[in-house]
Amino acid sequence: MRLIDSPGHAKHHHALWDERSRSWFTGDTFGLSYRDFDVDGRAWILPTSTPVQFDPAALKTTVARLLAAEPVAMQVTHYGRIGGSVAEVRRLAALLLEQVDEMVALAESLRDAPHRHERLKAGLLAGYLAR
Repeated sequence: MRLIDSPGHAKHHHALWDERSRSWFTGDTFGLSYRDFDVDGRAWILPTSTPVQFDPAALKTTVARLLAAEPVAMQVTHYGRIGGSVAEVRRLAALLLEQVDEMVALAESLRDAPHRHERLKAGLLAGYLAR
């Protein structure tokens, strides 16, 4: 087992590497994945963010660091083991980071917009439904 600092979701997060299973226990750093949202037997993932400490740049650095170990799975807090192969973990990481970029772009585009909260909710929902 190996413990690393894994900021991005929040500054205080850590991830634990299990060499035997070749997987990371990621806390909220690698997003969350509800089995009800799986499509064609493949996991779907979305970012978990906290308004106060969410740091997209740090999250991208952390995800790259996690992927460098070539994990076959990620053990996410919400909800369980995802992956099954290095390629699947990489697919999920790409999906996660793509959504982070979209969310950041949406939030920045609405920084000073009227009715920002409602427009953020509508934009996020549209993004989820498009997937």
